[in-house]
Amino acid sequence: MFERINNVIGNLFGIGIIIAMFVLAILAFKAMFRNIKRKFKPNANNLMHCESCKCVISADAFMCPHCGQHYGRSRAGNSIFYCLLAGCGFLLGAFYGLQLFFEDEEVLFFIRTYFN
Repeated sequence: MFERINNVIGNLFGIGIIIAMFVLAILAFKAMFRNIKRKFKPNANNLMHCESCKCVISADAFMCPHCGQHYGRSRAGNSIFYCLLAGCGFLLGAFYGLQLFFEDEEVLFFIRTYFN
């Protein structure tokens, strides 16, 4: 009896982890496309003056392109490459979890028992 309950809870936990990985992959790809859109179509209201040379630069700038003043506001969430890497990693992890999940014969028995 306890073994059966343990199997059900373990299977539900595994399904939850796989769903969470798919959701995180979708969010990472969404952030990637948002960053691509920002890169090629910047917001006109998102401008500021450089502290040292007073030229107009983007408020998201890591450094001033005119004088090199460093602002240090770079985050991994604003990087197209890191968002792509995270999305692919979560997606591959989710597919690997699905593969492991469906290779287990107890899982197939669980699915046939409760969903038929």
